[in-house]
Amino acid sequence: MQFSYLTNMEEKRMIEGVCEKRRPEEEPMSMLAAQVAHLLFHRMFAAAGATGVYPGQFVLLQHLSDTPGLSQKELGEKMHIRPSTITVLLRRMEKAELIERRRDENNQRIIRVYMTKKSEDVFLRVMQVTKEIETAMLLDFSQGERHQFREYLQRARSNLASGQEPFENGPDGPIPCHSRKGNHTC
Repeated sequence: MQFSYLTNMEEKRMIEGVCEKRRPEEEPMSMLAAQVAHLLFHRMFAAAGATGVYPGQFVLLQHLSDTPGLSQKELGEKMHIRPSTITVLLRRMEKAELIERRRDENNQRIIRVYMTKKSEDVFLRVMQVTKEIETAMLLDFSQGERHQFREYLQRARSNLASGQEPFENGPDGPIPCHSRKGNHTC
């Protein structure tokens, strides 16, 4: 089943647009990763949208599936979004009957968030579609390659999330991007 807001031709053009000018070994891995992420996002967005759940909501449901009863603050931290944004997201999801909020039994100031039966059903459907998209993405990968690819992705994610600043070469050698005066282009 094809789940995409991009047409096959648009996807093909995006992939060929970069590849035709370089040999495969010269193509920057960051560009490849960005293209894969872009294609996955569009397919996931289309699949999730068909169920009435959007990517940000799906990510929130993933967190609640893993750890039911997270507080609003914990959800915001896990999703790396501001408190005002998580409040709006939760309000919309509550209105759609995808989550319910309850006061913490031990501390009435804390609001805990739980999935509803409706969101559990939707979550299972989206997870099934996610597996189908992943299967399509890894179609010609062996089991060993799939395992290795997952490890590489996890390491790359960890490296980027570690807080290490990217460096750029200055006149006196590498300098962190944040220390350049007013120019934050990294």
